[in-house]
Amino acid sequence: MLINENHKMDLCIINTFLSEQKYDKCKKYFDKNNFELNLKGYASLHFRYGIAINDDNIISYYLVNINKLKQIDIILYCIHIYNTDFDSCKNIFQKNIINNHSLQSKSLDKLIENNCDKLLFLLNGYYIKSKYKLECNFPLKRYNFYDTDNIIEFYKNKITMYDELLLKLNNIDCIVDGGNIVHHKKGIIDYNMVNIMDINIKKKFKNPLYIFNVRHKKKLNKFLKNSNVNIFITPSKEYDDIYIILASILTNNYIITNDTFRDHIFMIKDIDESFTIEKLQDNIVNYNKTKLGEIKKYSSCVQINNNNISQDFIYIPYS
Repeated sequence: MLINENHKMDLCIINTFLSEQKYDKCKKYFDKNNFELNLKGYASLHFRYGIAINDDNIISYYLVNINKLKQIDIILYCIHIYNTDFDSCKNIFQKNIINNHSLQSKSLDKLIENNCDKLLFLLNGYYIKSKYKLECNFPLKRYNFYDTDNIIEFYKNKITMYDELLLKLNNIDCIVDGGNIVHHKKGIIDYNMVNIMDINIKKKFKNPLYIFNVRHKKKLNKFLKNSNVNIFITPSKEYDDIYIILASILTNNYIITNDTFRDHIFMIKDIDESFTIEKLQDNIVNYNKTKLGEIKKYSSCVQINNNNISQDFIYIPYS
């Protein structure tokens, strides 16, 4: 069936009827129209109508064919059954939102507006921002990476010096992206910047680990021989970025760099890409020639304080 402008206008009208709770007029429309497979927006309105009149047949149909719905429809249904059937509410939210790492800010805001605190508690460690600024009444912390087994296994197959890297990670408090510092002038090599940055870094950190590719070794010979510097040299045909990411994941330490490493994370399967990328950004400390940038003392994700289920014990980043 071809969809014309009249059908789109019908959807606008039915949306108004739903907002005004004129369900008898909604019923007449849905009874004479059955082209949800063709018309974008029909499924959402039909499902919301089913929720409004508690029609189990309509609701059950879309829960089985949940791919026809928008995320906000699923959220509205979770809100609808939150106080009457929380177990089902939690399962639907977990399966279709959290497990897919797909929560949108407008959906989060809808949960906050409806005081769905027990669902918000499921978002511990989730990177997302709300338009609502909630007061935080407890100290925030830095979160560790998760899905680390998958990340480590993926990268171990792409490098040859994993075991050697592990030996360098004891007692370090940051990782320095040496190649990024050497190329800080948009690709122009500046080896003198390494000495400048070493001074700046040691004002904030006690035991940095410098990671350089072997191609820089000759030009940094004097710096590399410094007994007070902890250094790891990567092989010529391997990405030093991989060693840097692994070092940060294994130790949860900061990375001194102006890079973002996003392109490397998207290659990995079976991980929460959003969390891993955002967590990595939390660990990055930018720099310029005179100083280091902000050192983030806590992870900018949803944080939960103990087991008290109320918004007083939930931190949600503010947009």
